[in-house]
Amino acid sequence: MQAAALAAALALLAGVFAGFEPALGAAKFGSTVTINRARSGGAKGASGRVRTHQNACLEARKVTLFATFGKDRRTKIGVDRTNRGGGWKVDVPLAPGDHKAVLAKQRVNLPSGRTIVCKGASAKADL
Repeated sequence: MQAAALAAALALLAGVFAGFEPALGAAKFGSTVTINRARSGGAKGASGRVRTHQNACLEARKVTLFATFGKDRRTKIGVDRTNRGGGWKVDVPLAPGDHKAVLAKQRVNLPSGRTIVCKGASAKADL
């Protein structure tokens, strides 16, 4: 009798905790970011694109553009948020030299109620 009650209680707890899978650890998705000199009609600055296998990780990602000097010095030039397709643009004049685009990590709450983590990334280019 007690064994049956214990088995029933354990089965009930297993069913309850199965519903808490998102709280135990969010799924993580990798991302990459590209950086190029902006080319469209008279544009200045830099642009690029975020790529990922999870569409929810494309839109509204924060990209920060830095000018880099030497190994450890950098100056923030501008910030943008990605559009629906993952595109971003910082429209400021760029001095020639090394630049770095840094994509921030972001948590996203999906309509299903799951939470995912979109990993950050960075890219360097001589613009």
